[in-house]
Amino acid sequence: MSLPDLENETTDSSMAPIEVLLVDDNEQWAEFLASDLEQEADLEVTITLSANEALMTLRERDSIECVVADYIMPEIDGLQLLERLREEQPDLPFIFLTGQGSEDIASRAIKAGVSDYFRKDPSVDQSSLLANRITQAVGQYRLQRDLEESEERYRTITEQIWDGIVILRDDRVLFCNERFTELTGYDETNLDGASFVGTVIHPDDRNVVDETIRDVGQGNAQNDVFEARLVTSTEEVRDCEYTTRAIPFENDAATAVSIRDVTETKRRQRDLKRERELNRSVRAALVRSRTREELEREVTELLSDFGYELAWIGETTSDSIDPRIIVGGDRYVDELQLSTEGGINAEEPSIWTARTGDPQFIDDFENMFPTEWRELAIDCGYRSGAALPLRHDDVFYGILAVYHAEPNAIDERERELLPELSEALAFAIHHTEIKKALSSPTVVEAELELAEPTHYLTDLLSKSASDPAAAEITVEGTHRYSERLSMQYVTLSGIPLDRFLDAAETHSAIEETTIIDDGDPPRIQLSITELPPELTLTTHAAVVGPSSVTAERATLSLELPSRGSLSDVVEAIERKHGAVSTRSKIASERSDDRIELGSPINTAELTEKQAAALRAAYHHGYYERPRKSSAAEIADALGVAHSTYLQHLRTAQQKVFSSIYRTSADAQPDAAELS
Repeated sequence: MSLPDLENETTDSSMAPIEVLLVDDNEQWAEFLASDLEQEADLEVTITLSANEALMTLRERDSIECVVADYIMPEIDGLQLLERLREEQPDLPFIFLTGQGSEDIASRAIKAGVSDYFRKDPSVDQSSLLANRITQAVGQYRLQRDLEESEERYRTITEQIWDGIVILRDDRVLFCNERFTELTGYDETNLDGASFVGTVIHPDDRNVVDETIRDVGQGNAQNDVFEARLVTSTEEVRDCEYTTRAIPFENDAATAVSIRDVTETKRRQRDLKRERELNRSVRAALVRSRTREELEREVTELLSDFGYELAWIGETTSDSIDPRIIVGGDRYVDELQLSTEGGINAEEPSIWTARTGDPQFIDDFENMFPTEWRELAIDCGYRSGAALPLRHDDVFYGILAVYHAEPNAIDERERELLPELSEALAFAIHHTEIKKALSSPTVVEAELELAEPTHYLTDLLSKSASDPAAAEITVEGTHRYSERLSMQYVTLSGIPLDRFLDAAETHSAIEETTIIDDGDPPRIQLSITELPPELTLTTHAAVVGPSSVTAERATLSLELPSRGSLSDVVEAIERKHGAVSTRSKIASERSDDRIELGSPINTAELTEKQAAALRAAYHHGYYERPRKSSAAEIADALGVAHSTYLQHLRTAQQKVFSSIYRTSADAQPDAAELS
């Protein structure tokens, strides 16, 4: 076996674009400079507006190869950022930007390890000169890094790190390699002639290991992989796997034992098992809980049991976070200023997530610049934390935040687990809010009008109707079919079917059309790739009625649990579909039976596929007599197998009937009342 030819190895790092981090609190100037730099050279510039934000970005992205920072910034200046960065990355190129020519600043910057010092002159275009400085600094940095990596690869290969090897005779150590001494903490002189089992094997495992080694040596057992715990010279217990076999050594029989440390593997397996148990427990809680408060309480308590010292959920308002559930100690959340309008606590995980809508993970609060929130967190005993948005279908329900007493306690697996958990929680909150809305004793019936021609059906009508002013399309039903597709069931009035199908075939929003009924009026199923306004309404707990689409406007009819929720709906529609006006708004009381029964589809807790199967059956005339469409025809229209469709449909029917009759039975008077 020969070593690889490291001298002739080449690297293409010098050809890769340079990732630059630009740090300046003047966002407008920073954007102009970033754009100019990217035009001057092969640079990819990321902008951050504060020193703390820069630190977090550098810790999350190890691909950044140069920092360009302004000297004058509020709270923490560029020189302080440089000094902190040099503690963690002493070689990363760092270029100072300043409008001042102070020799004192330049001297301090050079002493702190600045790579270059660049004076800003607003009267001159300096982007080309600065881009050249960045390119030169990174070129030297890459050359040095490639050289060090080449040397490290050579050392790794030539050292040939094997498993720990020990050769025994009658349990006495005759020989051991360097890896074995590293694993046990004993040096070779301490081990020479010592009892292998008595010195390094855990007391509870000694009898089994001794018997295994003897059996394998005598040919009475297979040479398999065995497990045992090893105790180091510092009394640290390590999980190991070992193999053993008989060998000749120094003209006599001996036993060779090969040992591999699997402590980290075992730890990961235990963590994974705990995470799976947490996941199962959370999902059980989501099914079991009946209100949002129960949901949030159960999930935060499970996270506390999982090992987080603090877990809490907050609801965002226009300018702050209102805590809803806190488990693990109230002091930190009670004393924390939860304003989301920026300021000294802007980089606190929960506030950061509330401001940006993105997950945030901080490995060690000690690594952040001192701020009010950081000092409070450390004083309360927290060293790391994370915050996740609770969002479903673009509706933001708040934030979930967790904190650990230890630094670097949130590993990569937890970084995957927590977002999954927050998505599941947001989904459950969404459905509990819908159920709550459907059981509300009051209701607001409203009609909203989209005046701008943003509805794709307005465009289709104009292209296919002979007289657009006299034509109308009625949307009878809408549901989400998959992550990418939605289904709409429409009826045409004053529009020739063939012309509508021709226009739909070339329309960018329509993937497929299926004729349900070619009579008068024609009924069609549309598979669409854009989000229709009707689906936006359903995400806000609205019960959506038929929509009317003409050449000039689209009119949406809906039912909501309160006047307050109507303003949220209008805002959501305007954000996604353009200007909207309220044509009518009528408040009324729900009848007792409607409150009890709610919506059968919602109370039956159908999956997305089951609800889609049931709605498709209704709109295709499956329940009419005679049937307008068979199950096979509907399955073909949905693009699924006949057996799969029937399975979803039958399960949906069973759930709906069970929900209706269970609720009805609960509402029935007993025999004594009837008599």
